[in-house]
Amino acid sequence: MGRKESSATKADAGKYLITAANPDSALAEQYRTVRNRIRTALGEAGSIRFVVSSPLPGEGKTTSALNLAVSFAGSGGKVLLIDTHFRRPGLAALLDAKSWPGLTDGLTGNGKLNELVQETGLERIDVLAAGSPLPGTGDLLNHPDLAEFLEWAAEAYPVVIIDAPAVLDSSAAVMLAGRCDGCVLVLHEGRTGVQKVQEAKRVLELGKARLIGAVLNRSK
Repeated sequence: MGRKESSATKADAGKYLITAANPDSALAEQYRTVRNRIRTALGEAGSIRFVVSSPLPGEGKTTSALNLAVSFAGSGGKVLLIDTHFRRPGLAALLDAKSWPGLTDGLTGNGKLNELVQETGLERIDVLAAGSPLPGTGDLLNHPDLAEFLEWAAEAYPVVIIDAPAVLDSSAAVMLAGRCDGCVLVLHEGRTGVQKVQEAKRVLELGKARLIGAVLNRSK
């Protein structure tokens, strides 16, 4: 059985889901604007797959991925969220889902990835959790089963959002963005320096990953 998050985490989860808890807020409107810009950039027809990352850790990637998922689901399409944070997974806890089995389990032969996808308490949003904490997960994202799963996901879901580690902290975001339609970069006001933003853009460009948008998280 997978592990559920603590009741304290469940109680706190709602504050991160601004688009669901307060859909008329300015922040919810920002996510809808970003959603519309992503759709315009990638085209209105067909499935879209993109990575949500940031220059550095702790800038709100998971929060932004969740709220973008709610925005896309609110426009009528099913959304699949994939957590690729093997060291610091967070999506399952916020969505009241099992932490494992998940991505690491499927990529190590302990289940089929498409059968490890879970429904969530949010309408039209499913999640593939990061999975069991295992040693030596650094190369798992190169596994051919992941490429096959992403192809399946593109057929099963109009929108696939991958919550990835920071661009300057791991090669995962660039690699995953190269396999998808691109990357949305999350920036934190007062924390993300201009130099780090430029460096992250260069890394994405060198990896031939398309930058398709940005989300600005503002300090309260």
